[in-house]
Amino acid sequence: VKKQVSMISNGYLDLGFVTLHKREKEGYEYVHIKDEELFLAVPSSHPLARQANAPGEPPAEMDLEYFKHERFALMFKESTMREVIDELFREAGFMPDILFESSSNHTLHTMVKNNLCCTILPEIYAVEDDKVTYFRLPSHPVWEICAVYKKGSYLTKAGKDFINMASLFWNSPEGSHC
Repeated sequence: VKKQVSMISNGYLDLGFVTLHKREKEGYEYVHIKDEELFLAVPSSHPLARQANAPGEPPAEMDLEYFKHERFALMFKESTMREVIDELFREAGFMPDILFESSSNHTLHTMVKNNLCCTILPEIYAVEDDKVTYFRLPSHPVWEICAVYKKGSYLTKAGKDFINMASLFWNSPEGSHC
C-alpha cells in the first residue's frame, strides 16, 4: 500500500488498488470498493474449534482473549492489515506470541492449515475447510478495499471503467471468494 501511494505521489502510477484501515493521507482521492471483514482462523484440531457453527452456517463469534496463550502468525508490521490486528490484540488485553510474520495471507492460511498456529485473515479466506475453523470477532473488524489516485489529477474514462469493473468483481459472489 505504502509503495503504491508513493508511486502515485511521484507520478509513476496513475491508479492503485489498496486496502486501508484508516484514511490518513491527504492529497489523494479514494473510491470505496468494499469493506472486508477480518476473521480469526484456528486449526480445526484446536479445542475451541468445536464451538464453531455447522458447515453452511455463518461463522460463530469468538473472543480473541480465549487465544491469549496461543501462537500466532501475522502479517508483517508495516502492513495496513497489521494496524487492524494490533488494535484487536490491544482491545483483547494481550500481545500475541508471534511465531512468524509474513506479507502473504496465503502463507498465514497454510500455517494454520498445517496446525502450527492461529492467525487473522480477510473474509476472502474464510471458506469452508476441514483443517481451518473461522470465527467472527465480536467487534467485526474491517479494512477497506478502495481505488486511490492523486487528488486533482485527471482520471480517464478507462480508469473510471476499471474502478467500476473492480467494484463489480469484488462485490460479486465470485469476487468475494476468488
